[in-house]
Amino acid sequence: MEDITASAQIHEHTLRGSILFGLLLLLLPCFGQNFHTKDKKAIKLYEKSEEQFKSRDFEGGIKSLNQALERDPDFAEAYLKLAGVYNYLRAEDASFANYQRYYETIPKEEVNPKIARGLAVRYYQRGKYEKASEVLNYYLSSLKGNVMGKGDSVLLHSIEYSHRSLLKPMIRETRKLSDSVNRFSLQYFPVLTIDNQSIVYTKRDGTGIQFDEDIVIAHKKNGVWETANGIASTINTGFNEGACSISADGRTLIFTSCEGRRSYGSCDLYYVIREGDEWGKPKNLGKTVNSSSWDSQPSLSADGKTLYFVSNRPGGHGKRDIWVTQQKEGVWTKPTNLGPRINTAQDESTPFIHFNGESLFFSSKGHVGLGGFDLYVSERSGDEWTNPVNLGYPTNDFEDQSGLFITADGKMAFYTDESENRSELFSFDIEVDTLLSHKASYLTGLITNKETDLPIEAKLELYDLITQEKLYSTTSDPVTGRYFMALFEGGEYGAYASADGFLFEDFQFDLQSSVDLKPDTLNISLNPLRSGETIILENVYFEFDSYALIDKSKSELDLVFQFLKKNEKLEVEIAGHTDASGGSAYNLDLSEKRAKSVYDFLVEKGIPGSRMKYKGYGSQFPVSQSEQQTDDSKNRRIEFRILGTLDK
Repeated sequence: MEDITASAQIHEHTLRGSILFGLLLLLLPCFGQNFHTKDKKAIKLYEKSEEQFKSRDFEGGIKSLNQALERDPDFAEAYLKLAGVYNYLRAEDASFANYQRYYETIPKEEVNPKIARGLAVRYYQRGKYEKASEVLNYYLSSLKGNVMGKGDSVLLHSIEYSHRSLLKPMIRETRKLSDSVNRFSLQYFPVLTIDNQSIVYTKRDGTGIQFDEDIVIAHKKNGVWETANGIASTINTGFNEGACSISADGRTLIFTSCEGRRSYGSCDLYYVIREGDEWGKPKNLGKTVNSSSWDSQPSLSADGKTLYFVSNRPGGHGKRDIWVTQQKEGVWTKPTNLGPRINTAQDESTPFIHFNGESLFFSSKGHVGLGGFDLYVSERSGDEWTNPVNLGYPTNDFEDQSGLFITADGKMAFYTDESENRSELFSFDIEVDTLLSHKASYLTGLITNKETDLPIEAKLELYDLITQEKLYSTTSDPVTGRYFMALFEGGEYGAYASADGFLFEDFQFDLQSSVDLKPDTLNISLNPLRSGETIILENVYFEFDSYALIDKSKSELDLVFQFLKKNEKLEVEIAGHTDASGGSAYNLDLSEKRAKSVYDFLVEKGIPGSRMKYKGYGSQFPVSQSEQQTDDSKNRRIEFRILGTLDK
């Protein structure tokens, strides 16, 4: 299963190369070799070891080499042979120790440059950056004018970067999550809902292959995590389920399964929807998303409409790359590779797209870092990604870091702390606002029928009023009516709630400052369609003292168009209103021209003029009687009123 072997899979590429290199050293012949020893018995023992290794008598061969070194502790070739043997046997610490002794005993001008580079990598991987720099510089000097390879360049800059990072570490206090969460032998890959009240992660009850993975969930009550339990019997099976991602509202789950289900490759992605307290039956995302290769480590956008994941399918830049697919009209698109700015010739893993939809955190071995897998962040701007930024020390060190989760407000991080035979969930506060370009928050509440107070499954959409880009789309729970809508720092937004058979509702949010970005509750009651029902179009705007519509109005007017197109028998009135600052005749004329501008827009889009009337009312019907000038904007408005149906 994918997550049982998560650590092994991460190291597989490096390990395979290491083994092959060790095997090469193991089989190097001694014929004609000039040894750095004059002890003939030591040489005989060396030659004996080679025969033993060829017959796969590793224990005997190692013993012979150690006997040779007892006779001459400066026998460089014996250290090198031992390093290769231990490398082949995956005894990395013993291999490293012998590479060190080889480098220390042989004259520097005779050091094999490839061995020097391999040793520099091993120093770097252990966080011994000064020594890594010394050995790498020897290797680079051996190039003698040859162009430095990309891998050498990344290694050189990584060592330099590591030096600088350790000189200015970030102060960070980590906290282990409660025993009610860390209640299993192993737990990893944490993700949270946008309100930070539910945490979902993968657990195992032991390290052996007989212990399968399950997805568990814990809820917070009165600020305390309750006991984590299996998420649902429809999701967890006797096989392995893990590496999951959940939407902001906690209603859509994507997870990985590599066995026991109908699949297209070695590991596939599956999705499941929750209604009320019940999870449905998981379904494969299909062959458009899944491939015949390894597909895993999903990360859903806040609204569950964009999915990032890791795959080793053909067409990438390395063995494992990060890919993305989007759900359009209920169908997932063909995944695209995030490109060479994110993906490298090495492995990338554990992507996490923040609730803001812009900040992508991921783990990589191919970018400049402190060793092993480091955590990085890149920001999306349109269709482009910025150059990844290393999160620095001590978030990263020479060991592997992966699976970081940042809360919507950017104030807290959750991660997995791994060591041999142990993995637990921790968190830490983010003291300095440096990890996110924009923070996120949320609006929640219930959507109900205004007449019956019963819950409604309604569609919610959020638009950037400046760019007219749809940023978020979700539905309320059909059983409870509960909804969550992500909100983002740094813009003006229009939000819309709509459902079949009901008049839509609209809202406006100005979140230019993070001060205004706070979780809030808004219950929404939708009116059934009937004559006389009215709605103020909150997001229709005109040029100052003019009836010319401005671009910020487009999302609202498109919604009105779609509403009239779907409800093709409705007759409506578009009513214009002004404040009382001008003369009565002027206000009446301006209000009517503004109403006609909306009418003309809808006619041009394709709504028959016979279904609509427009009228200006000037300042006759103010909604605010306040004398404060700031409230005049409430009186300057376009209203949308249902008159009846064409077949009445």
